Amino acid sequence: TTRYVAYVNRKDPLSKRRSISLAQMAQQSVVVPEDGSLTQRILAQKQEQHGLTFQRIIKTTTFPVMKEAVLHGVGIGLFLEDSHFPSKHLAAVPIIEMDGTYEDCLVVLKSRQNFRIIESFLDLLAPFDWKN
Repeated sequence: TTRYVAYVNRKDPLSKRRSISLAQMAQQSVVVPEDGSLTQRILAQKQEQHGLTFQRIIKTTTFPVMKEAVLHGVGIGLFLEDSHFPSKHLAAVPIIEMDGTYEDCLVVLKSRQNFRIIESFLDLLAPFDWKN
């Protein structure tokens, strides 16, 4: 399971906070993935639910581009926790109104389950019960 967090450049004073509200985020540039993403749908729901409008949303194509944007001070990134390679230059700050968790799932077609590359990948997941 995972939750949404705001990834903030450690040079930003917001990186020292224990949590951040959506209202505080709405005052910043917020970096999100492309149109149609779960992140954008959840953010739109939360904006409507809390009567907020984010004035500066920057849409990118990939998580690495989002991370680079945050590292270069472009804005705050809205990520699922642990969805990118860690960096000592970023802080993950919990978002007060987005404390729900989401499950990561892996789906493999039964007809492809025995492909060597698939088996190798699944072997990496040995601590998890992936065969159910």
